[in-house]
Amino acid sequence: MKNLIIWTVSMGLLLAIGSCNSNSNGNSAALSDAETTKAYELMSTKCFACHGPDAALDNRMGPPMIAIKKHYISNETTLEDFRNAMLAFIDNPSETLSKMPGAVKKFGLMPKMNFPKEEIELIAQYIYEQDIEEPDWFQKHYEEAHLNNANSPVEETELTSKEKGLELALSTKKILGKNLMGAINAKGSEYAVSFCNLKGVSLIDSMANELNASIKRVTDKPRNPEAIANKREAEIIENYKQALAAGEEIVSVMDEYGTKNIGYYPITTNQMCMQCHGATSTIEHKTLAKINKLYPQDKATGYGLNELRGIWVVEMAK
Repeated sequence: MKNLIIWTVSMGLLLAIGSCNSNSNGNSAALSDAETTKAYELMSTKCFACHGPDAALDNRMGPPMIAIKKHYISNETTLEDFRNAMLAFIDNPSETLSKMPGAVKKFGLMPKMNFPKEEIELIAQYIYEQDIEEPDWFQKHYEEAHLNNANSPVEETELTSKEKGLELALSTKKILGKNLMGAINAKGSEYAVSFCNLKGVSLIDSMANELNASIKRVTDKPRNPEAIANKREAEIIENYKQALAAGEEIVSVMDEYGTKNIGYYPITTNQMCMQCHGATSTIEHKTLAKINKLYPQDKATGYGLNELRGIWVVEMAK
């Protein structure tokens, strides 16, 4: 699958997040230790679901924060410039305010997020002042992307069946994720449980129709009993879990059945997932009560970060 550079829209840190080096400009006091800690906690909860440093390159909803920082802050960018640009974009996410048109084309624009202004400003200053964690794969990817941009346009090549399936799964994940983020931001995680119950399956079905494929999510620990994995799917889930436990990269599987190909792609947990799928002791009481009401046989709690939640199953014509 092609490495497409970066999304423009960072869950609260969009537009203008850039340079690798810490900056200072004299128009604001540096963050205190307490403010630095608070800013990182805010970034972890509001941004890392899409832009955290842990997800693999081909299983992301957006770029890591270091990539956004590299692209949006130069040595000439002041903290005030950065804050204003970010506040403007979050107030009105649009292509005209984006500095990453290729990323917008790939990932789309984020929904409008009603983050408090003071939180955005605090996170912005953290990004501006601090070194940001860099995924293992990032530097090579960043250099290759810039090399490709410096040369003539790369010739388009036909995707393999496995790559095409992954593209379909990620397209569906993006739509579902953006709508879920919007639901959480609008009314909290309790409402998000109802949103998934009423609209999650229909969103996936509508994407399947649009993409001319059969797409579903299955797991060995379902919330919705209809999402239980069959024998073959359960086998793949177990293999993926063993790979994660061994610190190995998950290699997606493609089965051939007559005129059809079926691809299986991992779904791993991020910070956003923890609001409804983490340890029951960490889930808000109202959210947990809603889960128990809508899904009395729920098995989908107790996860930690970066664990296998299930798999996307994409069936398409050869």
